[in-house]
Amino acid sequence: MTNRLRKNRKKRGHVTAGHGRIGKHRKHPGGRGNAGGMHHHRILFDKYHRAEEIMSTSIITGLRPYVSPISFDIRVIRKYYVKWLAGESKRLKG
Repeated sequence: MTNRLRKNRKKRGHVTAGHGRIGKHRKHPGGRGNAGGMHHHRILFDKYHRAEEIMSTSIITGLRPYVSPISFDIRVIRKYYVKWLAGESKRLKG
């Protein structure tokens, strides 16, 4: 590509060459490569690389042991529910 077709030729002599005074064109504004994966780039890392996040948290916290769901005997529940109903009816009457 010839120099006369490059946009940069027209920007020569102008202060920021089209990159703006405030934002500035810097070489590595967010750090090089995967820098900030645990810090300032964490949201995007977690968004597009979920597996790494899950692996790291499982290493840190350890895998939780399996806890079977508690099964209440329906008769026990019914017994306490009947007692509670009796108390409620007394409270409402008195």
